[in-house]
Amino acid sequence: MAAYVQSSVAPQIAGTVTKLVRIAGDWVNEKDPIIELDKTQLLLSLKLAQANLDTAKLNAGINPDGTTSPNSKSKLQLQAAQKTWDADLALSKIGGISGSDLDTAQANLEAAKIAVQQDPINVATATLQVQQAQLNLDWSTLRAPFSGQIVAVNVQPGEYVTTSTPAVVMVSRQKIVNFNVPPSDVVGLTHGAKISFNVAGKSYPLTLIGVPSAPVNGLVPLQGSLPGGFTEAYGTVGSVVYSQVIATGTLVPIPAIQTLENSTYVFTIKDNKAARANITILADSGIYAAVTGVTDGDSVVVNPPPGLLVGAPVRVLQPVGAGNTPAPPAANGGGH
Repeated sequence: MAAYVQSSVAPQIAGTVTKLVRIAGDWVNEKDPIIELDKTQLLLSLKLAQANLDTAKLNAGINPDGTTSPNSKSKLQLQAAQKTWDADLALSKIGGISGSDLDTAQANLEAAKIAVQQDPINVATATLQVQQAQLNLDWSTLRAPFSGQIVAVNVQPGEYVTTSTPAVVMVSRQKIVNFNVPPSDVVGLTHGAKISFNVAGKSYPLTLIGVPSAPVNGLVPLQGSLPGGFTEAYGTVGSVVYSQVIATGTLVPIPAIQTLENSTYVFTIKDNKAARANITILADSGIYAAVTGVTDGDSVVVNPPPGLLVGAPVRVLQPVGAGNTPAPPAANGGGH
């Protein structure tokens, strides 16, 4: 028996381990903290990103309550550049300003226009930087990616880890059973089929998952999912039990079957006399055989005495109908 999911968990950012919140053997829920990394630099980065965002909003005229001011820094600079351009343009018409000074005024006006257009972009960029800084801070706590058990913690406080460090190994709560069957038994063992897993005299329901693959060393590997309440430890060994249709026919006990030269037959009882019925064995379980040649309701002689002849009188002590014979036990398949 094994875990449905086993995963090596690495931190999403590099840093120094400051605390082990949980240890190997602990059961955790999804998103529970396991390891803490140093947050000092990450907190500073978040504060710096927030300051840059505040500056970008101020330049764009965005008030703390989210409203927009018509007199933002960049808009005031645009108004001043527009006035300077208008004045210089009027002076140039009467020869009161040089061409280079007019070009400078025009360039300042265009730069001021671009600055106004850039304001919302600067705010959006600064917002993303704050979000990234906050995300990095959140990532300084390594959390369980799923509910399960911590198998190993591979780091200690003071160690520096990176995004490629397998800091924690976890297994899921859901447990599976891996087992192999002969290719002839695969029919009916499909995804969702219900079989059993027997451990220490107890039987647990097992649901097949996935689809059968190609045989490996003559056997087909299969997997089954155990119920959530299964409490046995990982690595528990048991037996997988499933039913398999071997053949369809009339069931007779093996001791009733006789052979003579090339014929196989059973003695039946008709009108209190022995009769012979030739049969064909389709399959057997070692105790019973599925055959053709007799039908439900026929009485067969189990362990017929030597020398029994057709037509000999027979007194029925305990009639056994061929078709009423108890069903054979289910076919068993071993697994772990």
